[in-house]
Amino acid sequence: AVSMRHAVRRLLFLPAVVCAGSGINAGNVSSTAAAIGLDISVRIETSDADGSETYSGALISFEVDGVWLEDEILCTSVERSESVTSSRKLAAWPTRLRLIAPQRWPPLVDAWGLGRISVTHGPTERTIEVLGSCSGEECNYASDN
Repeated sequence: AVSMRHAVRRLLFLPAVVCAGSGINAGNVSSTAAAIGLDISVRIETSDADGSETYSGALISFEVDGVWLEDEILCTSVERSESVTSSRKLAAWPTRLRLIAPQRWPPLVDAWGLGRISVTHGPTERTIEVLGSCSGEECNYASDN
């Protein structure tokens, strides 16, 4: 089980692009990915704990062959218990995944309570869990804690 504070540190060292429920399409696959490559999907589940929703959204990027691909919009907001799925074609299997909270002005304190993150290889449906779910008080992201 990982609290949000610990999850952020883990994820900083770890696509295109549809955000569930928002209708956002962040665009084409980065030009650094080969035309014929590896199809993957990232699924991010938001915790069902109070305060786990985000109104800032997030950017996402992969590191492939030692190079970080361009940050792309993952979503602009996510409700509690909602999932976000991002699909991408990459030149190779990613070595790390990065989620970034976009900068807002005026500054906004807005933590995203991540429940689970998994990466799935499209053709084989093989899924790797990047961040497992939490339980109990570890999942409470309410601002009064």
